[in-house]
Amino acid sequence: MIFVYKIKNTSAESPLDDFFIVTLDDTSDEVVWGVGSNEEEAMENAADVYDRIPPHIDPNPFKIAMKTLSGEEL
Repeated sequence: MIFVYKIKNTSAESPLDDFFIVTLDDTSDEVVWGVGSNEEEAMENAADVYDRIPPHIDPNPFKIAMKTLSGEEL
């Protein structure tokens, strides 16, 4: 499963802006794969990182999620 989390800055003193992280939960652990200033950027970052770490037997789950969310045919 893929999760997208919004990390919201609630402190007026902190210079940190809100950001998003994308994780992949493969039933044994949950790992952060992407970070971005919005959901799309974080998902694209995760897809790029996933493609750079071989070998993968399965298709890129982040690309599948992006296609599903955009309404594209799989």
